[in-house]
Amino acid sequence: MDTTLRAEDVCADTVYRHKSLPEPCLQSKSESGLEFEYRVYVLECENEDGSLFYYVGFEHRSQIGNRVGQHFAGRGAAYTQARRPKRVLLVWPVRHAAAEAYLFALLLSTLPAGSLSV
Repeated sequence: MDTTLRAEDVCADTVYRHKSLPEPCLQSKSESGLEFEYRVYVLECENEDGSLFYYVGFEHRSQIGNRVGQHFAGRGAAYTQARRPKRVLLVWPVRHAAAEAYLFALLLSTLPAGSLSV
């Protein structure tokens, strides 16, 4: 059974990966056992013609629920205003913003050749 995380259920303690995404290979806790301060997240978005896109974001753990909610309410980034979020695919604890670029590159590596448009 496929369980999908609802946007309204995202909070500071959320750690989630949808089975359609590859394992991010990022530690979710520091060596001391404490969770990291930030979250990287992936939203699956859709534009008017039904094409699907990924949006990768980064936020402080205390604000992750609010930020994801903004995207789904149409008040997030310009990208998610034009390509409305359909579902949350990942919310993962990270140490710093570099994880956002790493995750973006990981997602690019999963796409079929020739599927990118710039």
